[in-house]
Amino acid sequence: MLLELLSQYARAQQEPNWDWSAWHVAAQAEGLQGILANRCACAEARQSIKIQFAQQAIFHGELPRIDADLAREGLQAILLKGHALLPYYGGHLLLRGVRDLDLLVQRGQLQAARRALGLTGLQSRQVPNDYRIDVDLAEDLVGAERIRARARAYDFRQEQVWARSRPLGPQYRALRTLDPSYLFLHLAVHALKHGYSRLIWLLDLVLVLPRVDSLELLQAAQETRSGRPAAIAAELVHRVSGFDSPLRRRPSGLNCWERASLQPILERSFPAEAGELLSLFSIPGAWARLAFLLEFVFLRPEVVKRQYQRPLLQAYRARLGHILSLLTRSSIDFARHSRLQPKAHKPRIHSGQS
Repeated sequence: MLLELLSQYARAQQEPNWDWSAWHVAAQAEGLQGILANRCACAEARQSIKIQFAQQAIFHGELPRIDADLAREGLQAILLKGHALLPYYGGHLLLRGVRDLDLLVQRGQLQAARRALGLTGLQSRQVPNDYRIDVDLAEDLVGAERIRARARAYDFRQEQVWARSRPLGPQYRALRTLDPSYLFLHLAVHALKHGYSRLIWLLDLVLVLPRVDSLELLQAAQETRSGRPAAIAAELVHRVSGFDSPLRRRPSGLNCWERASLQPILERSFPAEAGELLSLFSIPGAWARLAFLLEFVFLRPEVVKRQYQRPLLQAYRARLGHILSLLTRSSIDFARHSRLQPKAHKPRIHSGQS
C-alpha cells in the first residue's frame, strides 16, 4: 500500500483519505511519514505534521551555521541526500525528512572538518536548545569506508565531483550540492548499496530523474562506471511513475540477477544487504570481484566488531550465519522472480506488504 502511495505522489494524484492508524508505523520506517501525513485529514496526522516539521526545521536551520563554521576554516563540503533534495520536493521540509546530515569533504580534510564543526566521537553536533544532531562526514561517494573494495566498482573521481558541484544556494559560501547527473547516480548507488530498504530513496530517484539531461546522465554513468545501478534505478522509476529514460535501454542491459531483483524491491521482500552483491557486476576483472566478495563476507575486523557488537570470533561467526541466510533467501527470490515476465506498467500491489 505504501508503494501505491509513492506511485500516486509521483503521478501527482491526490488521495486525502489514507488510513493513518494502519500505515504510519510502516511509513515511518520507509521514510514516507511526512507524505502519508500530508495525505491524511485526521488529528493524529496533523499532530505528526507539527512534530515532523519542527524536527526538520532544526536540521535545515543548522545549515547556515555549518556553512559559517566551514568557511571560517577555509573548508567546503557537499551536502548529500536529505535536504539537498528539497528543490525536488517543492521546498517542503515535511515531505523530505532527514535523520542526519551527510556531508562530503575533500580527501585529507576529514579531521579538519570534524574540528571545524565541533563533532564528538559519535559525530554529533550541539545546536541551540541543548539539542544534538548527527553529522555524517565522508571522503567518497560510494561508501568505501565499510568495504574498501567498493571503490573498484565505481569511479567517481574527486576532481570531477567537485568541479561539477555548485553552491547550495546564493547565501552559502562553503556548502555545495552535486551536479544533477552525479546526484542521480549517487542516489542510485546509495539505494542499491542498501538494497532499497527505504522507499523514500526510490521516491528521490522518481523526482530527480525527469529533471536530469539524458545525454549528460548517460555520459556521466559511463565515465563513473555506475551504469548498472543507474539502469536498475531507471527501471524502478519507470515501474512506479511511468517515466521512461534511455538508461533503461543502455547497450549492456541488466543481467538475470539484476532483473530478478526488481520485483522483490517493489514488493519490499528484497534482502537489504543483497544490494551490495549486485555491486559486484560493476567491478571489472575477476580478481577484483573476488577481493570484493571476500571483504563483503568477512569484513575487516574493526568493521565486523562494530556491526555485530561482539568479540571478534563471535562477530565473525554471526557474520557467516548472516551471509548464509542472505544467500538462501536471495536464491529463493531469484528462482521465483526469474520466471516472471517483466512488468511494463504498474507493479503488483500486495495489501499485506509495507
